[in-house]
Amino acid sequence: MEFTFSLTTGLTIALIISFGFNILFTFLINRALKQVEVYEQYVMRYQVIFEKTQSVVREGEKRITELDTTEAFKSDDEIGFFFDQVKNIQDILTKLTLSENVYQQQGEEKEK
Repeated sequence: MEFTFSLTTGLTIALIISFGFNILFTFLINRALKQVEVYEQYVMRYQVIFEKTQSVVREGEKRITELDTTEAFKSDDEIGFFFDQVKNIQDILTKLTLSENVYQQQGEEKEK
């Protein structure tokens, strides 16, 4: 019994292999899309948390600026030291939220 390899046999084998790869790639792409959706949900949650934190930092900055202009805490050394530390922490938080705003604005400009 002799088996001859014809063109139609070769094309049929190539078609079957191609079909198998198509099914495999469809499955892999579907899994990757599901993972992207999960990561998008994480990003959305963290964006909400960041926006809330950002508003708290802004309110804190306003309040500390108001208190600092009255200079009510300069006369007492212990309270003045504590107030200076709170101002330093507030400055750090303000810089962090501002730097995040800069990154967001740069990203929005690139998308346009």
